[in-house]
Amino acid sequence: MEKNSTSSGFPPATERTLQILDLYAADPGPKTLKTISEQLHIPISSLYRIISCMQKYNYIVEEPFYPNYFKLGYKLSQFSSIAFSENDLIKLARPFMEELTQNSNQASQLCILSENYICTIDQCLPRSAITYISELGEKLPINVSASGKLLTALLPPQKQEAFLKRAEKVFRKNTPYTIIDLATEIQYRRRRICNRHRLYRRPYLSQQRYSDRSNRSDRSYKLLPEHAQF
Repeated sequence: MEKNSTSSGFPPATERTLQILDLYAADPGPKTLKTISEQLHIPISSLYRIISCMQKYNYIVEEPFYPNYFKLGYKLSQFSSIAFSENDLIKLARPFMEELTQNSNQASQLCILSENYICTIDQCLPRSAITYISELGEKLPINVSASGKLLTALLPPQKQEAFLKRAEKVFRKNTPYTIIDLATEIQYRRRRICNRHRLYRRPYLSQQRYSDRSNRSDRSYKLLPEHAQF
């Protein structure tokens, strides 16, 4: 008989269902129950009930030409426009990321604030043999992420205060030097962003100088909306 909860404290069936989806996300090819069972260490009897339930609701379907092989169902596509509404953001940012990666020969990541964390939703990798690869969908506490601090600094004051109150609950101290109190650093980053934004918006800046700045590898200021308030 199965326990009512796992060591993580979550219901076993729920956690195993999500593990199955994660397995297909990493390797979307059709799989047998035996393969899934071996990779996730789920008993066949329990796995059979979970897969049967997922089949009923069309999250998993059986391959029509290969019996006993299962793949992701089309029901998941209904969630794509909801869960990944940032697709437009990815399309907008992608050309800038590609240019930045080409000019710097370094990986560039696109991140958003999600729940109490910073989350990577897209990345552009260089051709160099050694680079930093972030796992898409990975969530990190903002106090251990430069991107997290930057995006938090861009929030309007009221939203920033509310977000920090929630985010502080999941802060992580990796080293003795990890910053836990972010208030001072957030304000410092906000002032730098504000000053830089004003620099590129100066009306007396000549067209040639603006053009020269536009050719720099760091073009993040272009993503700032015209109505941005600091």
